[in-house]
Amino acid sequence: MTRDRRAFTLIEVIIAVTIVAIMAAIVLPRINRISRARGEVAVAQAEQLLSALAYRDSTGSRQVGLMREAGSPDVFLVVMDEAVAEEGERAAWRREELVLPLRLGGEIELLDVLVDGEPISPDEFLVSTIPGSIRPSIALVLSNGGAETTVTLLPTALRPRKDSDASSNELADLRALIDLDAEGRDQDPW
Repeated sequence: MTRDRRAFTLIEVIIAVTIVAIMAAIVLPRINRISRARGEVAVAQAEQLLSALAYRDSTGSRQVGLMREAGSPDVFLVVMDEAVAEEGERAAWRREELVLPLRLGGEIELLDVLVDGEPISPDEFLVSTIPGSIRPSIALVLSNGGAETTVTLLPTALRPRKDSDASSNELADLRALIDLDAEGRDQDPW
């Protein structure tokens, strides 16, 4: 007598589930590492972009700024280009091609942009400097999944700083004036 076999045996099901579990245990940590690496790359790009802004602002004679256009996933370094303006026209912002943009998308989000501590829209903005004046403090708050990182460029700094666990409201402005007389340090040697 022959039996028609239409189902899996218990042993076959257990073996299949074990193989799937082993494969998941191998693949999931790699996916998490890739996601974390993308976040670290985005933070490094933000640091490089802010460093380039600080360098151009301190060494150049043109206005520079950070720009994100509506619908664009990228934040660019832009330079005021008077050379392209024709007679009677206003000068235009030109994207700086030699500086890599901050690429957003996927799990990488720009949650907030703070200029001198005041929030502006992270979806579309232009933060510019004025040659010969003090640059505003600029903070970019990035999110990778659930992890937030704030990259801040202070007005007198040439390199930004990264704060992974500090909130953006706790960022101190290092250029605050200190009255040495009021603190009793007027006789301190220089």
